[in-house]
Amino acid sequence: MTVALVTGATQGLGLALVTGLASRLGPNDTVYLTGRDPARVRAAVAAVEEALTEPDSRPAPPSQPTTQDPEPTTAPSFGPERSAPSSFGPEPTAPSQPTTTATAANALATTAAPAISAPVMSAPAMPAPIMSAPATPAPDLSAPAPGQHGGDRTQRTADLHDAGPDVRNQARPAESNAAAGVRDAAGPGSGDLGAADVRDVAAAGVRDVAKSGVVDMSGSGVGDAAGSGGSRRARVVGLVFDVADPDAAHAVAEAVGEIDIVFGNAVMRVGPQDEPRAIIDEYTQVNNFGTTRLLRAFGARVRPGGRMLIVASSLGTLRHLAPVLHGRFDGLGSLDEVDAATARWRDEVADGRAQAMAWPGFVNIPSKIAQVAAVRAVAAVRRDILVAAVCPGMINTPTSGLWWDVRDAASPAQAAEALLDLALGEIDPTHHGELVRFGQVVPWK
Repeated sequence: MTVALVTGATQGLGLALVTGLASRLGPNDTVYLTGRDPARVRAAVAAVEEALTEPDSRPAPPSQPTTQDPEPTTAPSFGPERSAPSSFGPEPTAPSQPTTTATAANALATTAAPAISAPVMSAPAMPAPIMSAPATPAPDLSAPAPGQHGGDRTQRTADLHDAGPDVRNQARPAESNAAAGVRDAAGPGSGDLGAADVRDVAAAGVRDVAKSGVVDMSGSGVGDAAGSGGSRRARVVGLVFDVADPDAAHAVAEAVGEIDIVFGNAVMRVGPQDEPRAIIDEYTQVNNFGTTRLLRAFGARVRPGGRMLIVASSLGTLRHLAPVLHGRFDGLGSLDEVDAATARWRDEVADGRAQAMAWPGFVNIPSKIAQVAAVRAVAAVRRDILVAAVCPGMINTPTSGLWWDVRDAASPAQAAEALLDLALGEIDPTHHGELVRFGQVVPWK
């Protein structure tokens, strides 16, 4: 039985990844679709079911890529510019796809999932059997940074979400609740799931599986609605999962149990109009500390031969950072060290000091570099699975359109194909601990 989980999966690339996994896996397998908002999770599960009722909703496998990231023609600008530096070039465009494939998955993946008017179906039982933990001690992915007291740490990695210096949630004196990790209903994407919401959702016919607001939102399962071929596809289970909640990743990991494939795709998207100082706290809570929480929670639960894949971008390399700052993220040996480096950068942006330093004004660049640094730290410990950052290339979504011309970019379903190949194909050892784009390693330095 294969178990997979995708964060940030209610639309776009995440939804396409769930659809692709469900179509490629079998009826005894389970794919967890996660997102912050119960209504969006519910709608996304229904949208996957609808897409997979098509005879073949999967696009044809892409040919060799014909378009790559253009090399920068000028040195990157390291000043406080606000817009995405044009010298970096756009993300690579994924190969064009045949027009004969079904369009249902592409259409639903490029827009938010439609609202669902049908009543919520009772949630099925959690996948059975959930295998017991390995007998051997799990690797400690969260060793304390030098100078920090860590003590004797032999517990499972899933229990390490609160280990080491908790720089992820330390609020500065003037920091808001959202900046300290408490997100309000006006956050990106949709409202948070509070205690009252959990009760309301549970009363509507879904199951509360954890106190932190992890709710099973699934229906009868995609496999049962796969058409005349019978139960040919994996079951899709929806989970409400706010990666910015410090306790949520651990709760989800406890609910899911051992797993084979993890895609970290949750992001807070920003546009050119967003002031970095205003959004940096919440941005790092989702994009960076959300990533390291996910890696901690699932690091020891991925079965040997499995995959942990963090969706990043080609901007996540040191070549996009001023040389004087390379030491901030290069050679970090633990997730605690990555968190500390990220928090230091966050504070410099929030306090205005970054403008006088060499940090790029486009916050996506240091954020992606920190994500890749986290992957590299985990990969040094978990050598029996594939741990990698993945670049899907430029995708035609409304958010990307705020920064670049995406008219000729790949659809989410097309962009998902190379990532699905990494998740389900044979492991290439050269990909371990690296940023991978279209099957090729993007050099860290």
